[in-house]
Amino acid sequence: MWPLCCPDVTGMVSGCGRNTHVSYYLLKIDKENIKNIKEDVKKIAPNLNVKVPDVIAESNEKVIRESFLPIIALVVFIGVIIGVVVMGLTIYSATLEKIKEYGVLKAIGVSDKRLFGIVFEQTLIISVLGYIAGIIFFLLTKFVTFYAVPVVNFDIGLVIYLFIFGLIILIGILSSSIPIIKISKVDPASVFRA
Repeated sequence: MWPLCCPDVTGMVSGCGRNTHVSYYLLKIDKENIKNIKEDVKKIAPNLNVKVPDVIAESNEKVIRESFLPIIALVVFIGVIIGVVVMGLTIYSATLEKIKEYGVLKAIGVSDKRLFGIVFEQTLIISVLGYIAGIIFFLLTKFVTFYAVPVVNFDIGLVIYLFIFGLIILIGILSSSIPIIKISKVDPASVFRA
C-alpha cells in the first residue's frame, strides 16, 4: 500500500469534485509497478507528495527520536537519581537501626572490610528483590495494557533486562556508600556507654 500525502490539494486529481479537499490517497499496488505508478500519479497531480511506507515509518521514527525520546531519557535519569536516594536512605536507616550491633562487631574484632561486606550484601539482596518485583509489576502492566489497548505493546529484549539489572546493581553499590562511611566512623567504645 502506498499512502500518497497531498496536504491542501483541492480538486487536483481527476475524479475529484471541484471543492473536494484531499489529505491523502492510499493506493494498494504491486511492488513491481511502484516506479511507473509513482510517475503516473505525478503526471496526474504534480503537487502530490508520493511517499512509500518505509519513508513514512522513517519519518515517524525521526519525530519520536527527536521529540519524545529525550523526554523519556530525562525521566529515566530522574528515576535513577530517585532510586539512588531512596535505596541509600533505606540502607542508611537499616544501618542506623543496627549501629550498636555494628559497634559490638567492631569491638570484638570484626574488620571494617567485613562490615562493609555485610552492608553490601544487604544492598545486593534489596536490589535483586526490587528488580524481581519490578519485572513482575512490568509484566502485569504489559499484560493488562495489551488487553485494554491492543495497539500498545511493550516489547523489551533480553539485553534491556540485563542492562536494567546491571543499572540496579550499580545503584545499590552507590547507595551503600553512605552507610559504609557511617559504619567506618562508629567508635566501638560508644556502644558500651549508657
